[in-house]
Amino acid sequence: MPNSRRKARAPAGKRSSSAALLGLGVATAVRDAASAVGIVLGMLYLFPVVARVVGDPDGQRHLQQVSPLTAGPAIQAAARLHGLPIGRGGPAAWAAAALLVGGLVLHRRDAQPDRADRAVR
Repeated sequence: MPNSRRKARAPAGKRSSSAALLGLGVATAVRDAASAVGIVLGMLYLFPVVARVVGDPDGQRHLQQVSPLTAGPAIQAAARLHGLPIGRGGPAAWAAAALLVGGLVLHRRDAQPDRADRAVR
């Protein structure tokens, strides 16, 4: 297998893993599968659509740079790597943020005993 194919597959795998972790974080936060799928697909596909509607070229570029869907291919192409504000960790940053929010929501909602239970003891 040519070395260029191996180099192209690694970012694709990382992007897929990041999308899966993004979904896990959102699903943990909302606790409903249908809502989680809708939110994740909205996050992935809404940025490019809104970027095309925005008339300002700087606003379009910014939305494309921070989008979880288009940041991966931009990194994989490595043509505009210097222009990305969050560098190589774009999709991973979205996944980390979703996991952090999901973990915090889980901890606040489910992992702490109810205050009424504490008063009885």
